[in-house]
Amino acid sequence: MNVKRYAFFLLALMACLAHTTGAWAQKKPRAVTYSTLYDEPSVIHKLFVKIQPIYGELFATNTTAGYGLEVEYYMKNQMHFMANARTSYASVTEGVGNAAANQNNAQSDPGQFVYAEFGATYHISDSEKEAETRMILFRSSYKKGNKWAAKVPDKIRIPAKVRKIIGARLGGIYYNTGVDMNRTLKSQDGLKLYPEGLTSGDLFVDQNSTVYGGMRSMGGYVGASMSYIRNIAIKPDKTYGNLMDDRMIEVFADLLFMPYNKFDELLYQNVRIDTSPVKTTTIGYRAGINGKFNRTFTWSYGGEIGYRPGIAERGFYAVIKVGFPVFGTSLKDEVEAFGR
Repeated sequence: MNVKRYAFFLLALMACLAHTTGAWAQKKPRAVTYSTLYDEPSVIHKLFVKIQPIYGELFATNTTAGYGLEVEYYMKNQMHFMANARTSYASVTEGVGNAAANQNNAQSDPGQFVYAEFGATYHISDSEKEAETRMILFRSSYKKGNKWAAKVPDKIRIPAKVRKIIGARLGGIYYNTGVDMNRTLKSQDGLKLYPEGLTSGDLFVDQNSTVYGGMRSMGGYVGASMSYIRNIAIKPDKTYGNLMDDRMIEVFADLLFMPYNKFDELLYQNVRIDTSPVKTTTIGYRAGINGKFNRTFTWSYGGEIGYRPGIAERGFYAVIKVGFPVFGTSLKDEVEAFGR
């Protein structure tokens, strides 16, 4: 085959492929009919109890991993409340705790990381509007073998109401954490700490010391949030199974104020050390997201990032939480019924 014939053959092949691809691209998807079972984003569970078997927190003062519990309660369309608490699994899952267990020249115990929070969100605006949602079509036959793994799922867009809540947040925060004193003093321009009542001498704690202590902080937060809630279920034609979109997503931003920052007693070589020169902060901030589903038994997720008040220059943090199982209830002993 000479060059001209080869070129002609190649061009013809490319033209055929382009035509075939265009035909496929222009092929209209099969129409899917469905009936709406319900579309009520205002009808959701009132109480959610989230078991959080794992969280991970990158905190400049003390990085930790552990478990927690969170509870949420929705009071009609007016307010919703939240309370959560978490702690590390053990000292080995704390940056400070693990280091202190191996080498701590102080007689003080840094203690275990504990975090607790309680708050309320007032619904400044709580409304529904017509919108659209996307669902993935699923057939029961996909469960056989590896069909689902090898399948490019079909998707449909359908009209669906969305509930939008604009809220004002207010609450309280408490946490107890271990502190790496030499890193703290290094971050504060090489500050030295002396025994109580002294400002000089041969006995002191500085950035070269291996000393770990504990501190606790208490305060609150004020901020704003925006929530998006969908609660729709449809029944497609016989080819596909029932589909649902019941996502509940909240994004928030808060100003943190924690005026109470106190170190636990710090004993170094059996002498009480004055920790008052350590600089602390009272103002911080955060932004985050929480997500769950309007079901009796489900899972949830959450994350936030910001600057937590406490030790100056050691406040940056980022945390990720996973909740499973999550129990939802309407606090009513009744069965929902839908007409055909």
